Amino acid sequence: MFHLPRAKSLTSIAFAALAFASIVGASFLASGCVVDQRHRSETPKVSVALPSTQVAVVGTIHKMHLADKAYPMQVLAALIEDWNPDLVLVDLPPKALAEEAWQQGPIEMAYVTWVAQHANIPVVGIGWHDPRQCKAKAMAIQAKMRKLMAKMKVLKTEGKSMDMKTMQTMRAQKMAAMLPPDAATLAGAFMKLMPPSFETAHSLLFERLQRALFNAMARTKPKTLLAAMAKQAQMAHLAAQAIRSHHAKRVLVVVGLRHRIALQDYLAGLGAKIVNPTAILASRGLEARAFLNRPISQQVIAMWRQAVEHIQAKMAQATGPMRMMLA
Repeated sequence: MFHLPRAKSLTSIAFAALAFASIVGASFLASGCVVDQRHRSETPKVSVALPSTQVAVVGTIHKMHLADKAYPMQVLAALIEDWNPDLVLVDLPPKALAEEAWQQGPIEMAYVTWVAQHANIPVVGIGWHDPRQCKAKAMAIQAKMRKLMAKMKVLKTEGKSMDMKTMQTMRAQKMAAMLPPDAATLAGAFMKLMPPSFETAHSLLFERLQRALFNAMARTKPKTLLAAMAKQAQMAHLAAQAIRSHHAKRVLVVVGLRHRIALQDYLAGLGAKIVNPTAILASRGLEARAFLNRPISQQVIAMWRQAVEHIQAKMAQATGPMRMMLA
């Protein structure tokens, strides 16, 4: 065992301390325990913040835009015209957008892309799909469709029909059964708001209900959220990347309603100033807007037709639950 010499003066104490420190330091080096100097800096050199960017995240309702008079697709065009963003982000895969294969995404994304491009506003796709998760989701939907078909047979024998109201009731009952008691009432309140108006979809009430249901699902059915969480993480990454590369100061993000909150929270966490879409159109008044009767462009309709033809071709090859799912 090493013993420090007994110090008789301040000088000898100093030399003894240096000797001990050198031995300890040598033992650290010999054992490979080297202090990483990179961790001494508390401030990262790479900045990920978006402090000077205004972002409005719009939640869409896909094909329900065609039937929901309180949230028509033309509202999306009004947002672009009124706010005049310098960048529009849509839920389309970047490759599909580059190849003008707009039909690969939700129907409103083709419409938003067309409107923005004709206003000379850059459009970037932030959509993402994992093929493995898409396959798993398709299999899960087929299983649900089998159960639905069995239920329809039972209703048919009872002389009843499967109308939209019945399907919504069944969906609400299933959701309530999946959730814990503290969230069952929230599920009922949420379903009553579907399909939402433009104002409701971006209201604080709707946002709180979505957060509460997401929390309940994470506690009870975490596996069901994995695919959505992966998609939202990729979309958030692509969104921030696009905003930085375009040096955008005013950004309109158009995504499915269920992705809105997660994307909004992520961008807000980077320092972006979040603008509620309803504030952009507050000066117009929804009932008096002339754009509600504006016709959809022929180019967008052609894209929709291509998507329908693609689905019809798939239906011709499908059987049973898959055919019903595509319908």
